[in-house]
Amino acid sequence: MANYARRRDALIRTAAEAGEQVGTQRMADLMALALNDPSVMGKDVLGPERIKKVYARLYELEAELAQAWRKGDEQDYAQARLDRELRRIFGSDFVPFSQRYPDVRKPKYRLTLAADYDNIITVDSVGLNAIGCTTEHYRPLTSN
Repeated sequence: MANYARRRDALIRTAAEAGEQVGTQRMADLMALALNDPSVMGKDVLGPERIKKVYARLYELEAELAQAWRKGDEQDYAQARLDRELRRIFGSDFVPFSQRYPDVRKPKYRLTLAADYDNIITVDSVGLNAIGCTTEHYRPLTSN
């Protein structure tokens, strides 16, 4: 039974990775067409060398911000960084990460209030609002 579960999980992971790769390649192909389209770019269309530079930067950004979409300790930091940069670009048209990716859950942290080390209180992030704490009152211990 355990062997079946491992094979099933591997198959699901492989299918998800294949879907992600197809989606990534699809967006790369469409972006190349848009960046080379005079109706979009005017006279300053990008040719193959400049498009390759754009792709190189995209891969760098993917490596830097990949945690925004993956559960882990850096997820909220990566999401905040991505939102900060997009807010700078789009201004009043900016849409927050949680609305752009409603199916990507924000991490829940187990937090310890650090105000009094002799009497440490542990609450979850939802409980902080109930007791009126702000982010400056706590430090993350672990992510769930």
